[in-house]
Amino acid sequence: MAQRLKAEAIGTPVEQGSETRIPMAIDGHFWVTAKLNGEDVKFLVDSGATMTTIDRATAKKAGVEVSPRRDQFVRTGNGIIRVSTGRADELRVGGIRRQDVGLQVADNDDLNVLGMNFLSSLSRWGVEGRWLVLVS
Repeated sequence: MAQRLKAEAIGTPVEQGSETRIPMAIDGHFWVTAKLNGEDVKFLVDSGATMTTIDRATAKKAGVEVSPRRDQFVRTGNGIIRVSTGRADELRVGGIRRQDVGLQVADNDDLNVLGMNFLSSLSRWGVEGRWLVLVS
């Protein structure tokens, strides 16, 4: 119980064997602090997002290579936005590590989302009770 409360409070994933578990937050979403190129970044896990998306400030902080062109349009819950593309050398969620990860980079959004391009790279993922379970 203590491990779950601590994990929920700070968004830290819990590793249990080959699984990485993320507790449901009080708002009903799954938030996780991941490592993007070695930098701590808080993400909302969003299975409705095709791509993992970060804001420009996060990209700069994590040293993400970003295209200077904002040439892609993305439909979000708040309407259509223009984004640039980017690549991260590494994205790590708990014990799960992915390299050369494609990203979308939004101009003025302070919400980073972990999308389906990350989730679909897993062998399995799903919700068990109040936990999101990721299996590499």
